[in-house]
Amino acid sequence: MARDGGYQRSGGGSHSLLRVRLAPFARIDVTSWRAIAEEPVGAEEKWWLADPEDIRWLYKPVRFRENGTRMGMDWAEVIASHLAGALGLPHAHVEPATRDGVDGLVSRRVVPPGFALRSGADQLLDCGAPGFKTYEERVGAERKTRPGHSLANIRAALADVDPPPAVAPKLTAFDVFVGYLILDAWIGNADRHEQNWAVLEPETGADARRLLSPTFDHASSLGYGLTEEQRCALAADGVQLQRFAENGRATRFENAGSGSIPSLVTFALGGVALCSEGGRRFWRDAASALPTSTARTVVERTPGLSEGTTTFIIRLLDENARRIRRECDRNARGA
Repeated sequence: MARDGGYQRSGGGSHSLLRVRLAPFARIDVTSWRAIAEEPVGAEEKWWLADPEDIRWLYKPVRFRENGTRMGMDWAEVIASHLAGALGLPHAHVEPATRDGVDGLVSRRVVPPGFALRSGADQLLDCGAPGFKTYEERVGAERKTRPGHSLANIRAALADVDPPPAVAPKLTAFDVFVGYLILDAWIGNADRHEQNWAVLEPETGADARRLLSPTFDHASSLGYGLTEEQRCALAADGVQLQRFAENGRATRFENAGSGSIPSLVTFALGGVALCSEGGRRFWRDAASALPTSTARTVVERTPGLSEGTTTFIIRLLDENARRIRRECDRNARGA
């Protein structure tokens, strides 16, 4: 039988397309994996582990609110990883996990042998990006207006960086970065700050060039921080779900204040306009036909989701895909 998204097709004429729910993704027990070091970046506890083949993975345990309610960063990262793959984007491989009885996720290290990871902040500093200030250098309102972390500066900073291997032909590093923004708009990830994208710097070799790193760290997406009751209420109310989706804003990029921050969708399509000619064609085609059937299957296979949360995530992804298509069509008419 040939599979088509979340369906299996068998013989029997025009009514033979049957809905078959595939097996859930397995949650890996990483209790026996060797602890290497604590990850210093970020406010939450994270640990680097080595699996039995000595491959490095970042383990992130789930977090809980003060009232004991579980947050959903593990399932958000698992879903985002699969959707990045569906878009053809290089990404951190993520698996649901458990360690010492605590649920979480493991994210495979994106840095290949012979390379070191340099944050987007370091890349912008290296290139002398106009107006850019690191988080430590910002004071007062600058903590929110993010001076210098703009699309124009990022494009310039990636001008001499190669795209990751195995991406669509003729895409530049910035073109691929814009693909990350489209993913963010689809999953509602508003956390693409300058530490949440990076380049891979070769440690040896005079002729080696920097590469854009695969995308990583998508925990702050898909309503992961809502309560179960909130997600169920939004899933049942199309108007409120639309408002929730529209409230996804590009807060981690340069802006003039809270009233001026564009939506994630508008920001991503603004990035498309700055791509190379081939990149613009590629992402406009991709954005107008996001694989929502594949997304539904991924969500249904993700462990730990209630029926209400499953419905919410699927409807949110459908709503964001609709908004992306609409903005893409509007931009095409204005071109």
